[in-house]
Amino acid sequence: MVLTHILTDTKEQALNCIDILLDKKLLLDASLSEKTTYFKNESSHKLESKSNILIIGRTKALLFQSIDQVLQKYYPNNMPSLYAVPIVYMNDDQSDAIREKTAKI
Repeated sequence: MVLTHILTDTKEQALNCIDILLDKKLLLDASLSEKTTYFKNESSHKLESKSNILIIGRTKALLFQSIDQVLQKYYPNNMPSLYAVPIVYMNDDQSDAIREKTAKI
């Protein structure tokens, strides 16, 4: 089991990603939160920031590659940042729900 993190530029893109991934049963559920990403401007060397929307979705680790492929298909020119964090411990009933309600592999 993993928490899939998808970082988008807009709330519209985030909601679209969630809709697609839930329809394809690649995520069990998803949460949204607004985040601020900080980076150094390469020319001015000043700290700058950018607003982003973070999607966190629970799923099976084996579905990560499918999620990546789907997002690349829908966003070939504006691919959201995508990575997964393993869930080390989880309630058995919740783990069973992820296995039962997401795409079969």
